[in-house]
Amino acid sequence: MLSAATQSLSRTARRCKTVRSALPALPRSAALRARSLCTSSAWPSFLAPPTATDAIDILYAESEDILLNLATEEYLFEHVDIRNPLLLLWRNRPCIIIGKHQNPWKECRVQLLEQDGVTLARRPTGGGCVYRDLGATPRPTQPPHIGTQHHLAAPAGDSGFSFINPHASVEDQRDYKTMNNGVLLEALARFGLGAEMSGRNDLTVDGRKVSGSAYKLRLGSAGGAGRRSLHHGTMLLDVDLAALGRYLTVNKLKMQSKGVASVAARVLNLRERVPSISHDAFCDAAAAAFEAKWESRSASRRTLSVSELDRIPQLMQIYER
Repeated sequence: MLSAATQSLSRTARRCKTVRSALPALPRSAALRARSLCTSSAWPSFLAPPTATDAIDILYAESEDILLNLATEEYLFEHVDIRNPLLLLWRNRPCIIIGKHQNPWKECRVQLLEQDGVTLARRPTGGGCVYRDLGATPRPTQPPHIGTQHHLAAPAGDSGFSFINPHASVEDQRDYKTMNNGVLLEALARFGLGAEMSGRNDLTVDGRKVSGSAYKLRLGSAGGAGRRSLHHGTMLLDVDLAALGRYLTVNKLKMQSKGVASVAARVLNLRERVPSISHDAFCDAAAAAFEAKWESRSASRRTLSVSELDRIPQLMQIYER
């Protein structure tokens, strides 16, 4: 008989649907041929037509399921011949997303995740664990005063973003990550926030981290066809920072010298600076900044309904594996 702890780990492993199997890797040439064979032949109706090479696509995910949102991202990045710059905006119910090479049993308190109904998922890029949620209880948009009315801002949590940029050729060496970060900085500037890039993958406000991201390049063919990049991450709006210590296993040395409270102190929920900020408001600002970055192109904005995604067999295969 398996112990209760082992059974819990097994259930959590099954829920981490995006973990790749441990089969030997194919040679790169064979992997590229296999990938090209499974590329979707049906053009998604929610994207600008493939003949429109002067457009941009902005997609809002209706789903709050991290597994479906990651499957959607993978479907678009790996299996659709993206012709135009694309921005996917999404959010998730409480979940932990681990990096491509991380061991969940070393990084997370998996039994507690199972107990609290927090989903565990693996993304296809490197980096550390990320906690995401839909936010806490509503709060006033301004300090209350006796005899005055104030509005309650809806729970915000955080906002996810995925940029997919097609490369024109092997020679196309544009720094899309910096360009995309420029979009995010402009989006924050629309709320009066002076953010800046920090290190390789972070954005900060007043020295505190508000966003982290990761990057992946799809090489495509030798001639450059199918070459594109994925840049995805999260923007902290009103996440439960206490969950960082509750669900993530902090290195013992870090715990001794800094503690969980110090870890939380180095990150910033943007509601501390802009009480009225919400997921929808941030998405609108990011979409407007994305359009401004590609102002010479026509913009196509669409909401991705769960029912629409459910009718794409290849996407469902990714989601259910």
